[in-house]
Amino acid sequence: MTKLFDSVEGAWEAVRQGFVDAIDLAARDEWAEIGKIEALASGPALVNKTLSIYYPDEMLPINSQTHLRHFLLELEEPRAEDPALSTQTHYIYNLNENLIVYSSLGSVPDIVAPDSICYYSESTGLGFSNASDDLAVYFDAKTGRSTGRAVSIIKVDALPQLYLAAGAVASFAGLLRNIGYAGALPYPA
Repeated sequence: MTKLFDSVEGAWEAVRQGFVDAIDLAARDEWAEIGKIEALASGPALVNKTLSIYYPDEMLPINSQTHLRHFLLELEEPRAEDPALSTQTHYIYNLNENLIVYSSLGSVPDIVAPDSICYYSESTGLGFSNASDDLAVYFDAKTGRSTGRAVSIIKVDALPQLYLAAGAVASFAGLLRNIGYAGALPYPA
């Protein structure tokens, strides 16, 4: 992933300025522009909490995706199930092979190799690989962020012939350790 900032101080200044800009935009009733502040993109709940303090008559302090969808459904909002409103992010780590998937809402991996991690485009229904050219439509390598196009992630359980083969799980375990994963594997090594 590309670093957005050169230093902790630079990151802090950008986030601080992002909050100043968000509060200023809210004062001018330009709410839609707040979502475009890059330095605040990874913390929508914190932005919402902050703005609900400054503008309690404009913002509801609903910071959970589950609760937000519940209330949108109760209000019969037609976009309640729109994937574009989702705040969940999945991170796929790979070294020539997709190795592990984490959700921004979870505390343990969603999928770990040797189970297969596959994905396809929601708009075209076509699968794609983790090759840079294939990913460019969905992931902007310069910013390290999604392009916003919906993607479905699919787990395919490894067959016993793979995870019972001598050295197969140990091989995946070595790759996972190389990217910093020290957790349990779904199959014994």
